[in-house]
Amino acid sequence: MTSSNLENFQWKIINLLINDAQNLYKINLLSEEYFNENTLPIFLEIKRLFLLGKDFDRSHIQELCNIKIQEVDAHSSLFEEYIKILRDHDDREKIDDLVKTINTIDLDSSRAKLIRVTNELLTKSSSSFITKNRVREIVDELSIAPELTDVIKTGVDTLDNVINGLLPGDLDIIGGRPSMGKSGFALQIMLLNSYQKKKPTLYFSLEDTEENVIKRALAHITGISYNKILHNRLDEADKNMIYGIVNEFNNSPFYILDNSKTIYDIVADVRKLKLIEKDLNLVVVDYIQLISSDDDEFKSVTRSSKTLKMLAKDLHINILGVSQLSRLVEQRDDKRPISSDLRSSGNLEQEASRVLFLYRPHKYTRSDADRDICEFILDKNKHGETKIIKGHGFMECFQFSG
Repeated sequence: MTSSNLENFQWKIINLLINDAQNLYKINLLSEEYFNENTLPIFLEIKRLFLLGKDFDRSHIQELCNIKIQEVDAHSSLFEEYIKILRDHDDREKIDDLVKTINTIDLDSSRAKLIRVTNELLTKSSSSFITKNRVREIVDELSIAPELTDVIKTGVDTLDNVINGLLPGDLDIIGGRPSMGKSGFALQIMLLNSYQKKKPTLYFSLEDTEENVIKRALAHITGISYNKILHNRLDEADKNMIYGIVNEFNNSPFYILDNSKTIYDIVADVRKLKLIEKDLNLVVVDYIQLISSDDDEFKSVTRSSKTLKMLAKDLHINILGVSQLSRLVEQRDDKRPISSDLRSSGNLEQEASRVLFLYRPHKYTRSDADRDICEFILDKNKHGETKIIKGHGFMECFQFSG
């Protein structure tokens, strides 16, 4: 391939990164080595702005780089094919360079290096080889005890027995009408993962402040009423209990962000934290309908759900989205929610691996016998059965069990 043809594919990729935001979430597939002196500065600037969550357009990039972006015909559906062309060319160049050096340096070391690099290139360039080798890896993983795998437990034993935990690569949804405990349940999962299991966890609070989320977390860990903590009505026993856990709580690897507004902010923050915390395995978004966008709510939630699903798969993490439900559920005799009640987006159900609703009959019956009853309605489960699971929800301290 001539250098001009190669550069043409580089421009195709750059144009698609600028013109179609969905392609930006595949930017990690691209290496700086795929670009030349004309296109590399533009690629690096696009990547920098994307990781910072900044908006940009063609004229903005051209002004920052002082380079005119060549407009070429490019099809978004072929984006990954363009990447493969550049990658294959780069791989061939690496092998050619090694072959050229064989007669000029020590033969044994050169041969060893050639074998190593060639094996690496073959491994990453042939998906069939990767799939074949993965069979043995997957079978080996099946022999590992469940508690040693990277599934994420909910803390509700009867629910965990059915779903076997949340899985990396999945987008899962917790939905419910107001006061059903959906945010509290998401918080419990976050704390079980970070406070107890010491796994890095990122919690996006789009509705409440970081301070209030921390106070709810203290209520969950200690069992002290959230209202007592919120209004500072603690007695000495309460204070001693909180001070008894504060060091461990403060040193737990959880991160709460209450200032990320757009889906681009969320993606950038997750990717940045993943670079710092390699073991990051859970991200909570509370809640999805509050992700800011210039589009109407249906389009916004559709874009957000698709992007979060791609991000979960790309980074091999679980993303747990909290969702509101439509008011239509209130018009039915049976107030138990179903997937069509997910507010503003059928795509949310489509992208999710699991959809779990929380239902507390006490909201409607006001009976003391129902006060702590909570039903976990597993309405969609890509990995197994759907089921209604009986449990308990203690809303004073956001503790759920079953």
